Amino acid sequence: MPPVVELQQVRGGGLRGVDLRVEPGERVGVVGLAGSGASSVVPLVVGTAEPDAGRVVREGRDVTGRPVGDRPGGLGWVGRAPHPFSGLSVYENVLVAALANRRWRRRFAEAHARRAVLRLGLADLADVAADELDAEGRCRLEVARVVTAPRRMVAVDHLAEGLQPGVRAELALALAEVAAAGAAVLWADAADQPPPGVDRLVVLAQGRVVADGPRHEVLAGDELRGLALRPEGPASRHRAPVPSARPVLVLEGWRWDGGSPGAGADLVLGEGELVLASSALAARPRGLVRSLAGLEHGEGGLDLDGADLASRRARTRAAQGLGFVPRSGGVDPASTVADHLALGRGTGRRGPWTSSALLTVMPELAPLRDEAVGELVALERRLASIARALAGNPIVLVVEDPLADLDERAGAVVADALAEVSRRTPVLVSGPAGGPLARRASRVVDLDATPTGGPPTPTAAAGSEPTAAYPTGPHEAAPGGAGGPSGGAGSEPTAGGGQSSATGPEPAP
Repeated sequence: MPPVVELQQVRGGGLRGVDLRVEPGERVGVVGLAGSGASSVVPLVVGTAEPDAGRVVREGRDVTGRPVGDRPGGLGWVGRAPHPFSGLSVYENVLVAALANRRWRRRFAEAHARRAVLRLGLADLADVAADELDAEGRCRLEVARVVTAPRRMVAVDHLAEGLQPGVRAELALALAEVAAAGAAVLWADAADQPPPGVDRLVVLAQGRVVADGPRHEVLAGDELRGLALRPEGPASRHRAPVPSARPVLVLEGWRWDGGSPGAGADLVLGEGELVLASSALAARPRGLVRSLAGLEHGEGGLDLDGADLASRRARTRAAQGLGFVPRSGGVDPASTVADHLALGRGTGRRGPWTSSALLTVMPELAPLRDEAVGELVALERRLASIARALAGNPIVLVVEDPLADLDERAGAVVADALAEVSRRTPVLVSGPAGGPLARRASRVVDLDATPTGGPPTPTAAAGSEPTAAYPTGPHEAAPGGAGGPSGGAGSEPTAGGGQSSATGPEPAP
């Protein structure tokens, strides 16, 4: 099967002899600074721009110079400046896109159009003329037109530029559903906003490809530093790009037992972000997230929404809004799902995570509200532990190895839930660099990177596994964790709900 699209030695629009190919089902992101040529890639593929030299090939067919209507179908396009049919309503615009699928009867197309309008939050505007929409409404409409029908390929050009990060995250999640159905994705965006959910990331600088590889490797590499995405200095490879959204959790020179970088780690978690901290050694990112929760020793700068938590204990951090879900779950297996949600709400903190909102994001729990957590399967227990932490409406959510002991399908369900959660509450998780979490994360932070190119030798903390890499099979302990099934003294606290059951000693920072 030929690639869905190829650029062969393309010049023009800032590009200087670029080769790029996207295979069927592959998800590729292209980023670069202004003038790099990244903003020309999607128009060249769609046909709204033509190269000065080179060839554009779609599904094995040379389409260079061909009009948009004379190119292979099955392409959904989200443009940088949406241009809906101004004489039609929002619903009619989406229906036109659905009717383009000639295999569908009109009634079937109408049902899909209504579903897409609802999915993109446009139900109240369905009868409004498209030309009366504001910038956000036009972007939502553009995405609704893409998701309303099956696609062989989706091309995205600088999604939701200038809009709030939460809107971008919502639209990205809708597009991810199309990709999950098998569509290839080519997504061009700004250098400081690498597309989420892509498998491969291509970096352009001055019209040429300077990096091309797995997303997490490119984000951790040196090429992006040349684009000023990473601060210079001896510890720069430990620093994640600062998000364009408002910073919520800020680490500066943070050190923890069990393998922190020698100079400490710098990390900024912004609104709307899902960030994955990863390492070849399982103990390293686990140590990071547990030290942030106050369960293991950590020192350095730890700021949560303007509050300095570095010297605070675990309970104080939880009370201030740092939600934490331990690897063991931290839940009482004898209590029901509804009990755990009620316990999580014990903080009294108000926010978006009502029981209804939680069950919307994690519908698997809806029929299980009266079931004891100990009777649930691994996926359901993991969702219950995340839901309990969110019920306390934390400012940020930190999760230790959320995919432990889950198969690929269950892991994808949890990763999808966390991606949806991050639209309202920023999320930091630990885990391996590959798999569903890495595909859905806004960024992957590589904790192994060092200024000399190799991982530092970790100092083993009590109870950690300093030499263990992430296993390839299930590796989760029993649901009760170290504190036993009843969650007595020594059990691990979760956000907003204190400890699992009985009150145990508070871990010292």
